[in-house]
Amino acid sequence: VAGLVVFGVCGLVVLGLAVPLVLRLELVAGAAIVVLIALVVARGIPGLAAWVGGLAVDPVPLSSKEFQTGLDAVPADEVERKATIAQAMATALWVAWATVLCAAMSVLALDTQWSGIALAVAASVGVLLQARELHATLQRGAVLVASAMPIVVLAVAQATRLDALWQILIAAGLLIVAANACVAALLLPRTRLAPTWGRAGDVLHWLCAIAVPALALAVVGLYTWVADLV
Repeated sequence: VAGLVVFGVCGLVVLGLAVPLVLRLELVAGAAIVVLIALVVARGIPGLAAWVGGLAVDPVPLSSKEFQTGLDAVPADEVERKATIAQAMATALWVAWATVLCAAMSVLALDTQWSGIALAVAASVGVLLQARELHATLQRGAVLVASAMPIVVLAVAQATRLDALWQILIAAGLLIVAANACVAALLLPRTRLAPTWGRAGDVLHWLCAIAVPALALAVVGLYTWVADLV
């Protein structure tokens, strides 16, 4: 079963890479399609990992009668074994997902057009906010690295086109951001933030989710194609 899951994930990536080749699109367009497919697939990773582990995810009870169903005892050893398998599969899937997504967003970050750069930034911010949903250290770490790497690639790529003074300022800015990120990683898990910050993160996450498909279509060239028809 695990082999089938890995084969399916690889099949989706290959499909995302094959579509731009069949349509004779550029590398940046292929990266945009891969980013779009990866962000859609991400919502199914937890359920897929639970299915591979043999865990049954019951729907949330909606009435007092439903709360009284499914109360039969289950052997703890069996649940622990299945949970370990599901956790390992989820970690493998998130790491593979983060690797593919990081590569695709880095390609977009190196683009010279505004649409590719905007898509890389929007996707990076969205993935960064999505990392809040993960609690395992390795899973969250992989997703955070995948979201931060394209921003670093973008900053370095833009810095190479500027004067030496701006390059020094950008390098200093990256160091300051990295230092603050390390401090936040140490302090935030021990601190309870106000609900306002969580709600603001949710709104920004939804804005990124709305912007990514529109920017991906711009990178592919759909808007230009429609404009030429008109």
